Amino acid sequence: FKNLSKKYITAIAIILMLGNCYVFMYSLSRNGFLITTIYLMFQMYFLWRDNRSKLENFLISMIFPFSALAMIVFPLITSGDLFERLNLIFAGRFIFTRYFLTYEPLKLFGIVGIPVPLDSYVIDSSYIYLVFRLGIVAFVLYFVAMILLINKMLRRDMRSELAVVLALTVGGINETYLFSQSYKNLIFIFLGVFLYSSMATLKKYLPNWATNEKLGFKIGAKEIKISDKKEEGRRIIPINISAVTAFLLVFFGLLTSLVYICAFPKPNDIYLPQYEVTKGETDEVYLTEEEVKSLKKQGDIVRGYVDEETPLYRMQRKGTAEMEYVRYIFSYGLWGGSIVAIAFLLIWSARSRVRYLLRNKNIGPDYKENVLLVHNYYRIPGGEDIVVANEKKLLEDNGHKVILYSRNNDEAGDHNFLQKIGLAFVALFNIRTYREIASIIDKEKIDVIHVHNTVALISPAVYLVGINRGIPVIQTIHNFRLICPNGVCYIKEHICERCLEHGLKASLLYNCYRDSKLQTFVCVLSMKIQRMLLTYRAINYICLTEFNKSKLMTLKQIREENVYIKPNFTTIDVTPKPFEERKRQIVYAGRIEKIKGVDMLLQAWMKLGDKAPKLIICGSGELESWCKEYIENNEISNVEMRGQIPNSEVKKLVGESLAIIYPTQWYEGFPMAVAEAYTMGTPILASDIGNVGNLVDDGISGIKFKSNSVVAIAKAVETFTADPIRIPDEYLSKYTADSNYRILKEIYENIRRKN
Repeated sequence: FKNLSKKYITAIAIILMLGNCYVFMYSLSRNGFLITTIYLMFQMYFLWRDNRSKLENFLISMIFPFSALAMIVFPLITSGDLFERLNLIFAGRFIFTRYFLTYEPLKLFGIVGIPVPLDSYVIDSSYIYLVFRLGIVAFVLYFVAMILLINKMLRRDMRSELAVVLALTVGGINETYLFSQSYKNLIFIFLGVFLYSSMATLKKYLPNWATNEKLGFKIGAKEIKISDKKEEGRRIIPINISAVTAFLLVFFGLLTSLVYICAFPKPNDIYLPQYEVTKGETDEVYLTEEEVKSLKKQGDIVRGYVDEETPLYRMQRKGTAEMEYVRYIFSYGLWGGSIVAIAFLLIWSARSRVRYLLRNKNIGPDYKENVLLVHNYYRIPGGEDIVVANEKKLLEDNGHKVILYSRNNDEAGDHNFLQKIGLAFVALFNIRTYREIASIIDKEKIDVIHVHNTVALISPAVYLVGINRGIPVIQTIHNFRLICPNGVCYIKEHICERCLEHGLKASLLYNCYRDSKLQTFVCVLSMKIQRMLLTYRAINYICLTEFNKSKLMTLKQIREENVYIKPNFTTIDVTPKPFEERKRQIVYAGRIEKIKGVDMLLQAWMKLGDKAPKLIICGSGELESWCKEYIENNEISNVEMRGQIPNSEVKKLVGESLAIIYPTQWYEGFPMAVAEAYTMGTPILASDIGNVGNLVDDGISGIKFKSNSVVAIAKAVETFTADPIRIPDEYLSKYTADSNYRILKEIYENIRRKN
């Protein structure tokens, strides 16, 4: 109960209520319908009222004593019109109750029987049966035990169990099943376990002779607990497959019902055999075979026809035939949809089992997994692209077969409005991605699907195909896309966590993704769909830092055992210069955007003037033109714009510079520049926020400064230039390929074992 989303439980309750209505159409059991309805109402109440007040809990605890005493006391104290109205509501039970309780004094151990004026005088209430048949002693014991049980359930917040007990408690007013030998009596299950566990608790206070076996019982010898913590089971059928099954059930159910309506006209009469009818409601008729055929042709319902000498009975009540027609429509629809849905599940399960048996299940350090790397390139290259390239080479160098499935957002081009609408649907679920990756899985015998980015052309379809095919999927978290539509937790020049605090709807107020209402809506819708399908619960994650993990875990459906920590790594193909031979320069390498703090960096350099070391800016982005104009307009001579240059040249620059600088204004992922700098012994000047701030040990591996302050940046540069920091040797091997591969290989083995 506690491990499921409220929306899922509500949806289940609605389906159960529809099923309850369907059963009622056939059984016409008012009590069964009412008890089920009351149970679902209690279930919904406990679901949506997590924090109940003391008054609410008190009222809940009074439901049982009120139900029990009301049916005993009210028939005795009411009179006149009120008595008659209540007696009508309870179908004569008030008259019966008054008769049984006043005929003779109640006894301690019950009354066997008394004469009744009419056969219709029956005990039709559990509480009257208890106090009359079983006696006052049994009633008092049961009364006290039930109050203790309900209060214990309230204390332990056993909401699902409490809903069952309370529904049956209320239902006991009109039914005797609570104390008869009925399979429907679920209360005794909870009450019995409660009493047994209570006896086990008392065992330590009793002398040994009291706990020895007597009369075949061993009091407290074994303890039974009602646990309010549910074991989290493994999901056998992925929820998206369940959703498809539900769709097929509804679609083909409606289609079958429609076919029935078209094929069979609405009946005017219904003819039934004797065993299906009651006296006084029918006309006895004798029909020939020709008459039966004629009646059926015009739509009338004829059941149980034997021959023209065996009578049938035409129902007199108007609407009976129409009700039966409606039942047929529902029944044929239900069976038609169910057959298709069950067939789909059987086919899917059989294919999944075959794939499982055929897949190579060798797991261990000597087995080299076949890995499918999945990455959607942005239009502007960034650190993620370098990580993908490095990881592909790392796996191949260690003997793995690696297939790269990639798309580039340049493929989308610049479209008109209608084409953008089509692109939005692709971003939600790209059927091309699903088919192509499914084909690769079968053809290349993939063991692990390792995803880096899915926005926007690949889409979450990659997760679903892996889940449905039984292939473990792991997502490297480069940003905060799973909890924030724009992926950076940054808007309008400040860090924003509104979506974490108030839900994804907050992003629609601010048009968080590219300042577009439509694109933000598409991102939110995509995330909502995957959350509803519990997709994020079914896959695994690689977080680059503990900070990343802490933010990811705010998404409640993600299980902590599915989250691993593995930083980025780098390979050094250049030899860094000894620190004393390095040039008096500092490097910035990354996208040239406001979110990266490049504008503040230039303002700090202008403030420092000639005393600042040379600043080399590598990269491209939306502020590139602005930066060039700013440098030219302010005549800043010690800043050089290199543009987008190969990574090897960036590494060479970092290896011959005093430091790199990272004035980021957002949480960041794991900048490759950080790993490259540490591996070459280059200190880092960085903002004091997010992942970058956590990766820098102030005064040891670099200097941290206040992220949104030009003065703080300038002061940090001035302090470092006056007394450069030399980082310890341990940082040189912290982000190497060898150490990173060992972590990655262990992760692959773990997720395959779990899968």
